[in-house]
Amino acid sequence: ARVQQAERELERLLAGATDTQIQQADAGIARAQIAVEQAQTALERTVISAPFAGVVTEIAVEVGAIAIPGAPVITIINTTPLRMTAQIDELDVRQLARGVPARVRVDALPDLELAAELDDIALLPVNVGGIVNYEVELLVNDADPRVRVGMTAEAAFVVEARDAVLFVPNQFIRLERLTGSAFVNLLQADGSYREVEITLGLQGENNSEVTAGLNENDVIVIDLAGDRLPFLGG
Repeated sequence: ARVQQAERELERLLAGATDTQIQQADAGIARAQIAVEQAQTALERTVISAPFAGVVTEIAVEVGAIAIPGAPVITIINTTPLRMTAQIDELDVRQLARGVPARVRVDALPDLELAAELDDIALLPVNVGGIVNYEVELLVNDADPRVRVGMTAEAAFVVEARDAVLFVPNQFIRLERLTGSAFVNLLQADGSYREVEITLGLQGENNSEVTAGLNENDVIVIDLAGDRLPFLGG
């Protein structure tokens, strides 16, 4: 009987697995593969990976706490290069485009000026007190260890530049808002002055180009006290 049983077992082994056994084995392999994938997904959910290199500035949860879906867990910032966000009036944003150079000044470091360039302009406006602004993002190309994230700064964009021009300080110019005409007080040989109309070219924050109405070495004045001229500009 033992010989016959051994012979039958040998025949079964030589005949190979049946289709049913193969299907059952394949199903077992598929179930095991699904279990491996689920375990891998569960493991990946326990790991937080930074999308870029940077510095962790805040961890909002403690060990063992339950994370709230949608709430930040870790705050990370990219400091290379530094970026600046500014708001530009809707009347000025039309003059800007990506790549326009800019100069950045930090309030805490008044003697420092950093070179920057415009990197992005928001599509949607920000309405603050009825004034429509657009947020722009600048790349600060200069690196200075004294500049820290979160400092208050202002940016001046260079939309056009000209060399060897006649310009005067803006404080010496009187503008007619209705007509857009510009005037300055021109000093006369006898010490008096008269108001003359000038034609402005490029206008900056502190100075403006004069294309007509003044000559080099003309002296313009501001009358602040009536009978004296405390400020002179050549």
